Amino acid sequence: MPSERLEHTGNEDRPGQTTRPLDPAALMVEDAARMLDIPREWVQEDLEAGAPRNPDGTVNLIHYAAWLNKALQEEANSGEPA
Repeated sequence: MPSERLEHTGNEDRPGQTTRPLDPAALMVEDAARMLDIPREWVQEDLEAGAPRNPDGTVNLIHYAAWLNKALQEEANSGEPA
């Protein structure tokens, strides 16, 4: 059975645009938030706080998850919010 690729339609409010496959190594902020089921603002705040992003501004989901994990561990060890 062939593997299915996630696709972002993204054209609900932009008729005429084609769908594009999602690349977890290069997600737009909106797509990363949608995949994680969190508000876009949370991802944006994390990026402003130092979360990694690619040179083109996209988010690598694996790098972002590792950064979140490290931040949570540091928070747990310090007893203070990150």
